[in-house]
Amino acid sequence: MKNKTEPQQESIPPATGQLRKIQLVELQLLKELDKVCRDENILYWIDGGTLLGAIRHGGFIPWDDDIDICMPRNELKRFLAKAHKLFPDYIEIDHANIEQDADYAIPCRIRDKRTKIIETKSTVHLNRGLFIDIIPIDSFHVSGPRRVLEICAKVIYRYLCKLYKPQRNATFIDKVLVMFHFLMTGLLRLKADTPIRLFRNWVRKRFIYRPFNDETNGDLGYGFDVYWKRIFKKNDIFPLQRIKFESIEVNAPHRPENVLPIFYGSSYMQPPPIDKRNTHHFSTVIFDTDITQKILDKMKDTL
Repeated sequence: MKNKTEPQQESIPPATGQLRKIQLVELQLLKELDKVCRDENILYWIDGGTLLGAIRHGGFIPWDDDIDICMPRNELKRFLAKAHKLFPDYIEIDHANIEQDADYAIPCRIRDKRTKIIETKSTVHLNRGLFIDIIPIDSFHVSGPRRVLEICAKVIYRYLCKLYKPQRNATFIDKVLVMFHFLMTGLLRLKADTPIRLFRNWVRKRFIYRPFNDETNGDLGYGFDVYWKRIFKKNDIFPLQRIKFESIEVNAPHRPENVLPIFYGSSYMQPPPIDKRNTHHFSTVIFDTDITQKILDKMKDTL
Protein backbone atom coordinates (compact mmCIF):
# COMPACT_ATOMS: atom_id res chain seq x y z
CA MET A 1 0.00 0.00 0.00
CA LYS A 2 1.36 3.43 -0.96
CA ASN A 3 2.30 5.70 1.93
CA LYS A 4 -0.10 8.63 2.04
CA THR A 5 2.70 11.01 2.97
CA GLU A 6 4.98 10.10 0.06
CA PRO A 7 5.08 12.59 -2.86
CA GLN A 8 2.32 11.72 -5.31
CA GLN A 9 2.60 11.72 -9.10
CA GLU A 10 1.11 14.96 -10.43
CA SER A 11 0.27 15.94 -13.96
CA ILE A 12 0.65 19.63 -13.04
CA PRO A 13 3.88 21.00 -14.57
CA PRO A 14 6.39 22.85 -12.34
CA ALA A 15 6.65 26.63 -12.31
CA THR A 16 8.52 28.47 -15.05
CA GLY A 17 9.85 31.98 -15.69
CA GLN A 18 10.09 34.51 -12.86
CA LEU A 19 8.07 32.34 -10.45
CA ARG A 20 10.58 29.53 -10.82
CA LYS A 21 13.44 31.97 -10.23
CA ILE A 22 11.75 33.11 -7.02
CA GLN A 23 11.36 29.49 -5.92
CA LEU A 24 15.02 28.70 -6.59
CA VAL A 25 16.26 31.69 -4.59
CA GLU A 26 14.02 30.66 -1.69
CA LEU A 27 15.21 27.07 -2.01
CA GLN A 28 18.79 28.28 -1.55
CA LEU A 29 17.69 30.20 1.56
CA LEU A 30 16.07 27.04 2.91
CA LYS A 31 19.21 25.04 2.17
CA GLU A 32 21.35 27.53 4.13
CA LEU A 33 18.86 27.65 7.01
CA ASP A 34 18.75 23.85 7.20
CA LYS A 35 22.55 23.72 7.34
CA VAL A 36 22.76 26.25 10.18
CA CYS A 37 20.00 24.52 12.14
CA ARG A 38 21.53 21.06 11.75
CA ASP A 39 25.02 22.29 12.64
CA GLU A 40 23.70 24.02 15.78
CA ASN A 41 21.05 21.39 16.68
CA ILE A 42 18.23 23.92 16.32
CA LEU A 43 14.77 22.43 15.78
CA TYR A 44 12.63 23.57 12.86
CA TRP A 45 10.17 22.04 10.41
CA ILE A 46 8.46 22.99 7.16
CA ASP A 47 4.86 24.10 7.47
CA GLY A 48 1.69 25.00 5.58
CA GLY A 49 2.02 25.19 1.80
CA THR A 50 5.67 24.19 1.97
CA LEU A 51 4.77 20.95 3.75
CA LEU A 52 1.87 20.37 1.37
CA GLY A 53 4.19 20.91 -1.60
CA ALA A 54 6.69 18.39 -0.24
CA ILE A 55 3.99 15.75 0.29
CA ARG A 56 1.91 16.35 -2.84
CA HIS A 57 4.53 17.53 -5.34
CA GLY A 58 7.93 16.59 -3.90
CA GLY A 59 8.82 20.29 -3.65
CA PHE A 60 7.14 23.62 -4.31
CA ILE A 61 3.47 23.75 -5.13
CA PRO A 62 3.84 24.84 -8.80
CA TRP A 63 2.02 28.15 -8.24
CA ASP A 64 3.44 28.92 -4.78
CA ASP A 65 5.95 31.72 -4.19
CA ASP A 66 6.90 31.41 -0.53
CA ILE A 67 8.37 29.06 2.07
CA ASP A 68 7.11 28.73 5.64
CA ILE A 69 8.91 27.04 8.50
CA CYS A 70 8.13 26.68 12.20
CA MET A 71 10.54 26.97 15.10
CA PRO A 72 9.79 26.49 18.83
CA ARG A 73 10.18 29.76 20.72
CA ASN A 74 13.29 28.73 22.66
CA GLU A 75 14.86 27.38 19.48
CA LEU A 76 14.11 30.68 17.74
CA LYS A 77 15.94 32.54 20.52
CA ARG A 78 18.99 30.33 19.97
CA PHE A 79 18.69 30.81 16.22
CA LEU A 80 18.60 34.61 16.54
CA ALA A 81 21.62 34.57 18.85
CA LYS A 82 23.77 32.53 16.46
CA ALA A 83 22.51 32.62 12.88
CA HIS A 84 23.71 36.09 11.88
CA LYS A 85 27.29 34.91 12.45
CA LEU A 86 26.81 31.70 10.49
CA PHE A 87 24.82 32.74 7.42
CA PRO A 88 26.56 33.94 4.24
CA ASP A 89 26.77 37.73 3.94
CA TYR A 90 23.90 37.93 1.44
CA ILE A 91 21.37 36.65 4.02
CA GLU A 92 19.88 39.07 6.55
CA ILE A 93 17.61 38.31 9.49
CA ASP A 94 14.48 40.46 9.62
CA HIS A 95 13.22 40.21 13.20
CA ALA A 96 10.59 42.40 14.85
CA ASN A 97 11.38 43.54 18.36
CA ILE A 98 9.20 45.04 21.06
CA GLU A 99 10.05 48.66 20.25
CA GLN A 100 10.00 48.53 16.47
CA ASP A 101 7.70 46.19 14.54
CA ALA A 102 7.65 46.18 10.75
CA ASP A 103 5.07 43.43 10.33
CA TYR A 104 2.66 42.23 12.99
CA ALA A 105 1.61 39.01 11.22
CA ILE A 106 4.94 37.13 11.35
CA PRO A 107 7.78 38.35 13.61
CA CYS A 108 10.78 36.74 11.89
CA ARG A 109 12.10 36.19 8.35
CA ILE A 110 15.40 35.61 6.59
CA ARG A 111 15.97 37.52 3.35
CA ASP A 112 18.26 37.37 0.32
CA LYS A 113 19.71 40.89 0.05
CA ARG A 114 20.73 40.35 -3.58
CA THR A 115 17.11 40.42 -4.71
CA LYS A 116 14.56 43.19 -4.52
CA ILE A 117 10.77 42.97 -4.48
CA ILE A 118 9.44 45.97 -6.41
CA GLU A 119 5.79 44.97 -6.78
CA THR A 120 3.93 43.19 -4.01
CA LYS A 121 0.59 42.90 -2.22
CA SER A 122 2.19 44.06 1.05
CA THR A 123 4.23 47.23 1.50
CA VAL A 124 6.17 45.43 4.27
CA HIS A 125 8.18 43.64 1.56
CA LEU A 126 8.54 46.51 -0.92
CA ASN A 127 12.15 47.13 -2.02
CA ARG A 128 13.38 44.30 0.20
CA GLY A 129 14.76 40.86 -0.56
CA LEU A 130 12.98 37.56 -1.11
CA PHE A 131 12.44 35.73 2.15
CA ILE A 132 11.46 32.69 4.17
CA ASP A 133 8.90 33.11 6.96
CA ILE A 134 9.93 31.73 10.37
CA ILE A 135 6.86 31.14 12.53
CA PRO A 136 7.52 30.89 16.28
CA ILE A 137 5.74 28.06 18.08
CA ASP A 138 4.37 28.47 21.60
CA SER A 139 2.80 26.07 24.11
CA PHE A 140 -0.96 25.85 24.64
CA HIS A 141 -2.85 24.15 27.44
CA VAL A 142 -4.89 21.16 26.27
CA SER A 143 -8.07 22.35 28.01
CA GLY A 144 -9.43 24.41 30.87
CA PRO A 145 -9.62 28.16 31.57
CA ARG A 146 -5.97 28.75 30.63
CA ARG A 147 -6.66 27.32 27.16
CA VAL A 148 -9.70 29.60 26.80
CA LEU A 149 -7.58 32.62 27.76
CA GLU A 150 -4.88 31.61 25.27
CA ILE A 151 -7.38 31.26 22.42
CA CYS A 152 -8.99 34.60 23.32
CA ALA A 153 -5.58 36.28 23.19
CA LYS A 154 -5.01 34.81 19.72
CA VAL A 155 -8.43 36.00 18.48
CA ILE A 156 -7.93 39.52 19.83
CA TYR A 157 -4.46 39.71 18.30
CA ARG A 158 -5.85 38.60 14.93
CA TYR A 159 -8.48 41.35 14.99
CA LEU A 160 -5.93 43.97 15.97
CA CYS A 161 -3.84 42.87 12.98
CA LYS A 162 -6.90 43.33 10.77
CA LEU A 163 -7.49 46.80 12.19
CA TYR A 164 -3.91 47.89 11.62
CA LYS A 165 -3.67 46.38 8.14
CA PRO A 166 -7.13 45.72 6.63
CA GLN A 167 -7.43 42.57 4.52
CA ARG A 168 -8.55 42.64 0.90
CA ASN A 169 -11.44 40.29 1.66
CA ALA A 170 -12.58 42.23 4.72
CA THR A 171 -16.22 41.84 5.78
CA PHE A 172 -18.57 44.77 6.40
CA ILE A 173 -18.03 44.38 10.16
CA ASP A 174 -14.26 44.38 9.62
CA LYS A 175 -14.54 47.65 7.67
CA VAL A 176 -16.67 49.25 10.39
CA LEU A 177 -14.14 48.21 13.04
CA VAL A 178 -11.30 49.63 10.93
CA MET A 179 -13.10 52.97 10.63
CA PHE A 180 -13.75 53.01 14.40
CA HIS A 181 -10.11 52.13 15.08
CA PHE A 182 -8.69 54.96 12.99
CA LEU A 183 -11.29 57.39 14.36
CA MET A 184 -10.37 56.57 17.96
CA THR A 185 -6.62 56.62 17.39
CA GLY A 186 -7.05 59.93 15.57
CA LEU A 187 -9.08 61.49 18.38
CA LEU A 188 -6.60 60.26 20.97
CA ARG A 189 -3.69 61.35 18.76
CA LEU A 190 -2.18 57.88 18.77
CA LYS A 191 -0.24 56.18 16.03
CA ALA A 192 -2.36 53.71 14.08
CA ASP A 193 -0.37 50.76 15.42
CA THR A 194 -0.43 51.81 19.09
CA PRO A 195 -3.23 49.40 20.21
CA ILE A 196 -1.67 46.38 18.52
CA ARG A 197 1.82 47.30 19.75
CA LEU A 198 0.62 47.60 23.36
CA PHE A 199 -1.35 44.36 23.15
CA ARG A 200 1.59 42.53 21.61
CA ASN A 201 3.85 43.68 24.43
CA TRP A 202 1.29 42.43 26.97
CA VAL A 203 0.98 39.10 25.13
CA ARG A 204 4.74 38.67 25.16
CA LYS A 205 4.93 39.27 28.90
CA ARG A 206 1.86 37.17 29.73
CA PHE A 207 2.23 34.17 27.41
CA ILE A 208 5.49 34.06 25.49
CA TYR A 209 8.17 34.39 28.14
CA ARG A 210 7.64 31.00 29.76
CA PRO A 211 9.39 27.65 29.22
CA PHE A 212 8.47 25.94 25.96
CA ASN A 213 8.58 22.48 27.59
CA ASP A 214 6.26 23.35 30.46
CA GLU A 215 4.63 20.02 31.31
CA THR A 216 1.25 21.66 31.90
CA ASN A 217 1.09 22.68 28.24
CA GLY A 218 0.19 19.82 25.96
CA ASP A 219 -0.33 21.35 22.51
CA LEU A 220 1.84 23.37 20.14
CA GLY A 221 0.56 26.33 18.19
CA TYR A 222 1.50 29.35 16.12
CA GLY A 223 3.01 31.96 18.43
CA PHE A 224 0.87 34.41 20.34
CA ASP A 225 2.44 37.19 18.24
CA VAL A 226 1.45 35.55 14.93
CA TYR A 227 -1.70 36.49 12.98
CA TRP A 228 -2.93 32.97 12.25
CA LYS A 229 -4.35 30.44 14.74
CA ARG A 230 -3.03 26.93 14.16
CA ILE A 231 -2.73 24.39 16.99
CA PHE A 232 -1.20 20.91 16.73
CA LYS A 233 -0.75 17.84 18.90
CA LYS A 234 2.86 17.40 20.04
CA ASN A 235 2.97 13.78 18.91
CA ASP A 236 1.95 14.85 15.39
CA ILE A 237 5.03 17.10 15.23
CA PHE A 238 7.66 15.13 17.15
CA PRO A 239 9.86 13.29 16.52
CA LEU A 240 10.68 15.18 13.34
CA GLN A 241 11.50 13.34 10.14
CA ARG A 242 13.61 14.19 7.08
CA ILE A 243 11.75 14.39 3.76
CA LYS A 244 12.59 15.44 0.21
CA PHE A 245 11.87 19.00 -0.89
CA GLU A 246 13.02 19.69 -4.46
CA SER A 247 16.74 18.75 -4.54
CA ILE A 248 17.33 18.80 -0.77
CA GLU A 249 16.09 17.14 2.42
CA VAL A 250 14.44 19.14 5.20
CA ASN A 251 12.76 18.61 8.57
CA ALA A 252 9.05 17.83 8.57
CA PRO A 253 6.39 16.90 11.16
CA HIS A 254 6.20 13.28 12.29
CA ARG A 255 2.63 12.86 11.02
CA PRO A 256 1.95 15.21 8.08
CA GLU A 257 -1.32 13.38 7.45
CA ASN A 258 -2.62 14.80 10.76
CA VAL A 259 -1.11 18.27 10.33
CA LEU A 260 -2.16 19.11 6.76
CA PRO A 261 -5.94 18.72 7.30
CA ILE A 262 -5.71 21.54 9.88
CA PHE A 263 -4.78 23.84 6.98
CA TYR A 264 -6.51 22.31 3.97
CA GLY A 265 -9.14 19.81 5.13
CA SER A 266 -9.20 16.09 4.48
CA SER A 267 -8.89 16.47 0.68
CA TYR A 268 -5.47 18.17 0.85
CA MET A 269 -4.02 15.76 -1.75
CA GLN A 270 -6.49 17.06 -4.34
CA PRO A 271 -5.14 20.19 -6.13
CA PRO A 272 -7.55 23.15 -6.24
CA PRO A 273 -9.29 24.28 -9.45
CA ILE A 274 -7.09 26.20 -11.89
CA ASP A 275 -8.75 29.54 -11.04
CA LYS A 276 -7.77 29.08 -7.37
CA ARG A 277 -4.07 28.45 -8.03
CA ASN A 278 -2.79 31.90 -7.09
CA THR A 279 0.59 33.12 -5.90
CA HIS A 280 0.62 34.83 -2.51
CA HIS A 281 3.04 37.71 -2.47
CA PHE A 282 4.95 38.99 -5.46
CA SER A 283 4.27 40.18 -8.99
CA THR A 284 7.66 41.71 -9.82
CA VAL A 285 11.10 40.89 -8.40
CA ILE A 286 14.53 42.17 -9.49
CA PHE A 287 17.36 39.64 -9.52
CA ASP A 288 19.95 42.36 -9.71
CA THR A 289 23.40 40.83 -9.29
CA ASP A 290 25.61 38.35 -11.09
CA ILE A 291 25.90 36.36 -7.86
CA THR A 292 22.15 35.80 -7.75
CA GLN A 293 22.20 34.48 -11.30
CA LYS A 294 25.03 32.09 -10.44
CA ILE A 295 22.97 30.75 -7.55
CA LEU A 296 19.99 30.28 -9.86
CA ASP A 297 22.12 28.42 -12.39
CA LYS A 298 23.65 26.24 -9.67
CA MET A 299 20.27 25.33 -8.19
CA LYS A 300 18.90 24.49 -11.65
CA ASP A 301 21.79 22.10 -12.22
CA THR A 302 20.90 20.15 -9.08
CA LEU A 303 17.23 19.66 -9.95
